[in-house]
Amino acid sequence: MSRSIATLEAGKNLSKVDCEKLETELLKEPDNLESRIQIVGFLWKDALKKEHTAENQNGWLKNVCWLIKNYPENDVLYWPEANHFPRANNDTLSLLQALWDECVARHSENVMVLRNAASFYSQIAPEKSLDLVIQALDLSSDSVALQQDYATYLSLVIDKCGNSKLPEKFVSKAKALFEKQPNNIVILRTLLRLKMNESDFEGAKLYAHRLADLKQSDHFTHTALGIILLAEGDINGAKRELVSSTNSATLSGNDYDFALANSLLNLGEKTSVVLYLKKCWKLWPMGRPFLLIWIASILVGGKPRLQRCL
Repeated sequence: MSRSIATLEAGKNLSKVDCEKLETELLKEPDNLESRIQIVGFLWKDALKKEHTAENQNGWLKNVCWLIKNYPENDVLYWPEANHFPRANNDTLSLLQALWDECVARHSENVMVLRNAASFYSQIAPEKSLDLVIQALDLSSDSVALQQDYATYLSLVIDKCGNSKLPEKFVSKAKALFEKQPNNIVILRTLLRLKMNESDFEGAKLYAHRLADLKQSDHFTHTALGIILLAEGDINGAKRELVSSTNSATLSGNDYDFALANSLLNLGEKTSVVLYLKKCWKLWPMGRPFLLIWIASILVGGKPRLQRCL
């Protein structure tokens, strides 16, 4: 953990009185980097604990803007505490966007500035994050951290685009990263999703089997393999992958991909789908009302549409 990150964490443990003391001290010593980072940590965590307040947002914004203007390469700015205030309004986002655009123009060859800016854009414009990471990778092609960032932001773009075709520059860069790091789990999973979105099952097999070889198959990997097997006419294989897809840690409703379960249900494979949903019961406590309705519907002959839920 860097000194700046440790300072940020320390700020989260401040009391309101402690924070007010630091703000008073800043009037005498406005260039105190550590005080500003601690205040950012406190205000961010405080906003998580209670309803959004304009006072908190304004205090957080003032200090983050100072950091961007004076220390745009500081690793604190990579983390959510310093680039995404809970429930920030449009004016806040617009101001931060303008500051980051200016920073990127001034520091176009500073890898950490580019990485921090990409992190900020990941929640509002992931395509821009990818462009910034590509720019950073051109300067530091062997950076594992940047490669991980790229795969993460590409996943966000895939979610946003759905079945729409991604720009070729993003796909080409992902393939190039795979060639450099064939065992990188994040990159493998991202490329698998990309190939499944394109219905390129032969390409998807490569990445799914690689993940299986590395013993890193997750819910989506098994789902993808099941869909591929179903397309090849292997219903029993698809059913095995469906049940295997629940052999993961606790999942949220957004982690599930029900495409395979829906396909098997449409083919009349009720027993396997009910078994799968029962296994989901342990892993997805928040989704139990949905699971109960789906199971009951199937048992009386229905074919409910299984879908991801928050």
